[in-house]
Amino acid sequence: SAGGSFIAAQDTYEPAGIASGIFFMKEDAPDYWQLDDPLGVFRNGGQNYCGPVAASNAVAWLAKHGYTAFPPPDAQYATIQQLADYMRTDIAGSGTSYYDFRNGLAAWVQGYYPPSSYQIQARGKHFDGANPDAEDLQWAVGKLAEPDSVVMVLGGAYLGDSRMSGHYVTLASWDAESMTVGIKDPRTSYPAKTDYYRIQWDAQDACYLVLDYYPTIPT
Repeated sequence: SAGGSFIAAQDTYEPAGIASGIFFMKEDAPDYWQLDDPLGVFRNGGQNYCGPVAASNAVAWLAKHGYTAFPPPDAQYATIQQLADYMRTDIAGSGTSYYDFRNGLAAWVQGYYPPSSYQIQARGKHFDGANPDAEDLQWAVGKLAEPDSVVMVLGGAYLGDSRMSGHYVTLASWDAESMTVGIKDPRTSYPAKTDYYRIQWDAQDACYLVLDYYPTIPT
């Protein structure tokens, strides 16, 4: 799975009409570990950096697939800190709020592309939506299948049965037969590194954010 971690869609989801087949279109996205901070510039050692790291994985993928105005993947470390500043990670409070994530990402992207060339869509209970349901999963998988969109998911991070926090990840693949999604998880990159969170699309968070580019790649 190219470094991605896999989680099962909950049994409560019944995605009738969901896209069939297996999509691995984002499996070549980076899988940066949020505690990988060689210069010691991440606030709190990166413990709460899942938001900017998940977003950096997404924009690094876009940079490799036609959106060359974005910083190149080899500049991802600097990109993470830029995004963390825009998103006010560990500034406004612990971690990154839903609104600071969306607004900070939008402000950062506008430094590279005009607003007329992309859309940032947010969906979930914190954006006037309901608890997660089949339509949300179908929407997210549909966006994953689009060649010029990336999907970031905010779910719950669990240690055993105990919910530790909210957690941002980047959606990488979908297998309709096994009802699983592949994710790029900022907390579980590299087999030798920390790997203890189980991610669940739970009712407490359930926000899905997508950086949705129009089909024409900017020049």
